[in-house]
Amino acid sequence: MANREVSITILCEDLQQEVFIRQWLQALGFKTQKMRILRSPSGRGAGEQFVKERYAIEVQAHRARSTYRQVSLVVAIDADIMSVAERQVQLSEQLQTIKQSPRSESEQIALLIPKRNIETWIYAVAGVEVDEVTIYAKLPNEGQCKESVWQFVRTHQYQEELLSAPNSLQVAWQEMKRIL
Repeated sequence: MANREVSITILCEDLQQEVFIRQWLQALGFKTQKMRILRSPSGRGAGEQFVKERYAIEVQAHRARSTYRQVSLVVAIDADIMSVAERQVQLSEQLQTIKQSPRSESEQIALLIPKRNIETWIYAVAGVEVDEVTIYAKLPNEGQCKESVWQFVRTHQYQEELLSAPNSLQVAWQEMKRIL
């Protein structure tokens, strides 16, 4: 596993998404010290709205920084009852509001969109058979997903595709390749 010197901004809805993504990135060799976390403030409205409002601003900042540094942007937002594609379109529309071009294939911007929510992925990486309709219980402690995430990444890190994972996690697996 290589030490990755890239600076990463994580834009996410809540602490559980932050923990899950941070563990995923660490398991891939990224350094915690190089991570900047932007998480919706507790009790101040929907995390989804926070991510949508900040997305275009962070993409614009990412583009400016990427001209002189090695940077990545990882964005997490639950699909909830929408599809992953519909949520991607919503984020793309946010770029249009500030006259930014759509995300290109070459940009190190990964969109991680769990369907229904992050708990779907947490249970999936722990080996539980899941669907993307059920609302799974939150963990009593957000850090309880750490070992499952690390084991999942160690087991699958060299696979091109995830055949037995939920569809939204398969899409996220491909998205993460943008920053590797």
